[in-house]
Amino acid sequence: MPADLIIVSNEKYDHGGVFLTVNKRNPDFETVFVKQAMQGNQYNTFDFSFVRVEAVKAARHLEEYAGGYILTLSTGISIYVSGDIEEIDYELAAKLKERGLDYAFYNCNPEGAGMRAEEASQYAELINAKHSIPYHTSADYTLGLDGEYAEKFEAEGKLILTPSELIAFEDYEAWEIGETGPAGGHVFYDKGNYSDGWRYLEAAPVSTEFYDIKWGADHANCYGTEREVRKGAGNTEIALKKLEILRESCCAAQLCVDLDYNGFDDWFLPSVDELVLIYTNLKQNGLGDFNDSNHYWSSSRVQRVENGDSFREDHAWSVDFSNCEESFYLSQYFPHYARAIRAF
Repeated sequence: MPADLIIVSNEKYDHGGVFLTVNKRNPDFETVFVKQAMQGNQYNTFDFSFVRVEAVKAARHLEEYAGGYILTLSTGISIYVSGDIEEIDYELAAKLKERGLDYAFYNCNPEGAGMRAEEASQYAELINAKHSIPYHTSADYTLGLDGEYAEKFEAEGKLILTPSELIAFEDYEAWEIGETGPAGGHVFYDKGNYSDGWRYLEAAPVSTEFYDIKWGADHANCYGTEREVRKGAGNTEIALKKLEILRESCCAAQLCVDLDYNGFDDWFLPSVDELVLIYTNLKQNGLGDFNDSNHYWSSSRVQRVENGDSFREDHAWSVDFSNCEESFYLSQYFPHYARAIRAF
């Protein structure tokens, strides 16, 4: 099967040029080298039409030569390749666990650079990918696989692949605007491709709706929120931190984050522009059973808006679902509705 992409995880003198031995590759195949991935003393990201490649840390003593990668296919499947990682990186493991990876490949070397089977097993447990695959399990790189040593690697969903085996990925289901989403709500936004672990936004069903609730943090600075699509989740995190400092409870952002519905608990309060999309793509098409005589809270705050001769500072935006008019109020304790959304 011809290769469309070749990723180099180790450019040390005794590894360089190995990709040239791959004789089955398309004439316009793409490559990612460690020096590209690490350019400018930072871990870089590469977007191709079929996959997004994010560079991450690997070997400590070979940092200029070696790198690990996270691949997110256009179908949404996420894959981690450890590279020549030498020891457990707890900070990276925590971030990878949050990604909910589908596959993770672990350098599991019986000697030389890389982790031993026991340590690689511990690393796999921390990351908790759906499928964990050991590689480089032979000290002799010409062999690739030492089946006996590979069996010492232990992880949930373990797969052991021989050098001639492939993993065939099925396409993820495509969703249309207005369709019932995986959590039982309605899909209202499609950004066109999977990146950062998601492609679609889904509004929760009416049975989860909150009414007569406050935004909270009245006249308190809550800087950093934004109004654009894709900003609702970040806005919600900012709101939660401010509300915790103020010791407030039962506020819109808190209720959305605490929602657990149909086995999904990754909800957040939408931004203003996300609310406008909900109104346009769902409410206007008779979907979602939204209340057309009430305002819905967004997670966006107005930082400074001129009002005649005075200024209104740091007030929460809401959207009137009778006409899609955006408003902000002097009091964040004014009762409004809230509908949670999630990304997938």
